[in-house]
Amino acid sequence: MRPARHHAAVTPDTPPKESAFADRSRQAFVLALQTARAEIEGLRELLPVCAWYGAVRDAAVVWRARERWLAPDGGSSVTHGICPDCAAKQN
Repeated sequence: MRPARHHAAVTPDTPPKESAFADRSRQAFVLALQTARAEIEGLRELLPVCAWYGAVRDAAVVWRARERWLAPDGGSSVTHGICPDCAAKQN
């Protein structure tokens, strides 16, 4: 008769130990997901503007004149100017 082997009990409170390889793989996967999420969040902050005439694409994928997009309630208007850097380039 063989001697009884004692195995550590695995309960819901004590998950089995992962191998070092599995732990590193999981950590790499989590890091990749976090990086992808940060990139997606950055893309959400971008405002699509037409390079030719300045129209802005809204969430409904409708291109609107920049002035109409900035002031949808009609309570304000847009004025144009030249920033100091561009003005210096023109001189």
